[in-house]
Amino acid sequence: MDYPRILLDQYLKIGKLVRLLDRSIVRYAVSSHCVYGIERSTIQQAEKIARLAERRDKYMMFRNVAKETLKKLHKDERLLLVLTCVRNADKTAVSNEMGISRRTLYRRLDSAMNSFSKLLKQSGYDEQWFEENFDNCKWLNELRESA
Repeated sequence: MDYPRILLDQYLKIGKLVRLLDRSIVRYAVSSHCVYGIERSTIQQAEKIARLAERRDKYMMFRNVAKETLKKLHKDERLLLVLTCVRNADKTAVSNEMGISRRTLYRRLDSAMNSFSKLLKQSGYDEQWFEENFDNCKWLNELRESA
């Protein structure tokens, strides 16, 4: 599985999901035991909040791995990855903005992705770590299948 690519491609989406989960946690925490005519016990409500918090924490961990690794990259490599992978900017526009050919852009992008992957592994975030921490995550399995 191409975890480095998934980290970058999903970076912005995961931030949005974390914010949505935070709102859901608050909503469940302040809601009464009867919402929409469905009775819930305090234990059921607490279990739901715990599941949401665990899911949010997994998303945050996944996102923080990308954030911390990006910080370790040279600023030019970081900029290139953020523009092309995180923000999904048009590569022609990026190459024009940087004053380089598309061929040079792709070479630098490949080099930046290799540096990102190496830094992940050096920091202990190898494929085994991802599988141990995220193998049972439905959202990551869906990404794996669509890749």
